[in-house]
Amino acid sequence: SRRQEQQRGTTAASSGSSSKNRDKYGREKDGNDDGLAPALDVQETIREIHKFGSEGFTGVQKKSHTKSEYEWLTGRTAKRQKIPTKIVVGMRRKAMKREER
Repeated sequence: SRRQEQQRGTTAASSGSSSKNRDKYGREKDGNDDGLAPALDVQETIREIHKFGSEGFTGVQKKSHTKSEYEWLTGRTAKRQKIPTKIVVGMRRKAMKREER
């Protein structure tokens, strides 16, 4: 039962390893806790710096950056924005008239 497992866990903790190596849930803590911050991930840091610098982008540069960010996150290119059919038909007609000239 659950109570027996808890009792076994406390007896094992008291006999084998000290309770200082266990967290409040009875799980063993990592022995690497030196009180220091975890090591920095260089790629993540570079990404954060680039993202901070990209806040000043405008126009085409901003669109290009958001497109590359989306591709980096998802691994695929973003879909184009939908255009209503009526507008697309009008654009094609206009293009055909331009080609005739």
